[in-house]
Amino acid sequence: MWTGEFLGSVVVLLVCVGFGGFYLAKQLGWFGGLAIERLGGGTSRWSRFRRRLTAVLCMALGVLFFLGMNWIDPRADPVFFAGYWLALVLLCLAAFFLGLQDFRQVRDIGRQLRASSFRLSSEQRRRIHNQLRRPGGGDGDSAEDER
Repeated sequence: MWTGEFLGSVVVLLVCVGFGGFYLAKQLGWFGGLAIERLGGGTSRWSRFRRRLTAVLCMALGVLFFLGMNWIDPRADPVFFAGYWLALVLLCLAAFFLGLQDFRQVRDIGRQLRASSFRLSSEQRRRIHNQLRRPGGGDGDSAEDER
């Protein structure tokens, strides 16, 4: 009844939509915001738009992959089939390169922190480390932040 191809496309659909949904929820601050934004990077309008676009592209890729695997027949219209999969590959590359920008941003912030950490006291470094480890962040004023 259920073929391996159909079940494989369902798994890809669930993974892509799950990842994109989690990534989008993270961008919208449902899990306490991003460490990048707490450190002062990635707060520009373009950075927020780029991260949300990456999340939406991941979800769209999952849906489009599922549709392409199950409802587009290569024998009915081979040109449309080839164009569809070519467009899907290009969307995948776009999402990949947009996601790489986040890694570049994290790397740049890490370099800035390492350069400035020589000027910070050990207490300040510990506070920043604890702030990055906690999902909701923290401002260092509460008793919980001191642990």
